[in-house]
Amino acid sequence: MTVSTKALLETVDQIYQAGCDPLRWPEVVANCQSLFPGTAFSLFISLDGNRHDSRSTTAGWDPAAIRQYFAHFYKLNPFPELLRCSPPGQVLRESHLFRREWLARQPFYQEWLKPAGNYTHGANLTLMREPGYLSRLSIDIPQQLAHLEAPAAEFLLRAGSHLARAFASTSRLHAARTAETGLQGLLDRVSGAAFLVRIQRKVVAANRRAVALLEQHRLVRISPALELMFLAHKADEAFRQATQGVFVRAEAPPPASFMVTNGVSGRCPVLVLPFRISRSLATLGADSGLALVLINDRRRAPNPPSEVLKSLYGLSHAEANVVLSVTEGDSLQTTADRLGICRATARNQMAAAMAKLGVHRQAELVGVVAALAPRLDLEPDE
Repeated sequence: MTVSTKALLETVDQIYQAGCDPLRWPEVVANCQSLFPGTAFSLFISLDGNRHDSRSTTAGWDPAAIRQYFAHFYKLNPFPELLRCSPPGQVLRESHLFRREWLARQPFYQEWLKPAGNYTHGANLTLMREPGYLSRLSIDIPQQLAHLEAPAAEFLLRAGSHLARAFASTSRLHAARTAETGLQGLLDRVSGAAFLVRIQRKVVAANRRAVALLEQHRLVRISPALELMFLAHKADEAFRQATQGVFVRAEAPPPASFMVTNGVSGRCPVLVLPFRISRSLATLGADSGLALVLINDRRRAPNPPSEVLKSLYGLSHAEANVVLSVTEGDSLQTTADRLGICRATARNQMAAAMAKLGVHRQAELVGVVAALAPRLDLEPDE
């Protein structure tokens, strides 16, 4: 048997719809399985080599058998090693990969494939392969339907490029959503108002405190072009210069801070600093050209803990303690006495910390630390 041109075109159309709406991939797999009755189709997305993404889907398999596979038989499966070197886009027939005698000796066949339907033949198509990530579409065929292996492989060959392009679109969409969720989750851990902005001050995300600040219509607003703007002209000019410094300067630009007047709570410090994306989020497609804007009501928030200073600026534990003591109003001598060190050591640690924070005067240091008070809230969610 062969798949008609009409059926193939209908399937390709369905494939591209799934590329835009990942929830439709189970429909695609079910449709493909219906073209070859008695077979079983599987779209497996493997992460880190030992677990599967939620987008994995099957058709023609008994759900109980799939549960048993993940619970007991996944590690016995010899096929991933056989298919490990197959490049994306290449269709492989299982009868060309091994002899029937080899399969009969495999515990995986005897304990799972044979009881599940005596699957001895099949065709496989690798859609995408990257370090720690693999997506593959496979057609598993029972012994009594071995004659379907050739047309099934031909079908994957004809539909393969369409499947790869559509699934690449799904992967990019999934990556964007995952990165967005990760960034939003990070902002929601900040106890003050926090915005993520791109160059030209375009807002990417904001936490709940920032949204509440926007709704007050007293300090900031978002323009029709999605630009974050301060209502006061002087504050907006300071913000423009701060973001320009963050985006224009190469290599670890220092944070910029300035004060704005809030009619509700007086003067508020604002901190603008480059937002460095973690390697995992960058892999998922998160935008690396971002700045973090923190607006703090200093009457509500305490000084930031030393862990935040250490994680954001690379301060040592001793340097962070000196900075926090001085910004709380203690003199350098009082700080040294409190920490049990000599004044010269405290002075050296203060100088090292100021260099890491990119400030030159103690007043600037106080402003940066005060603006950091909308800190990362590392306590568990209630």
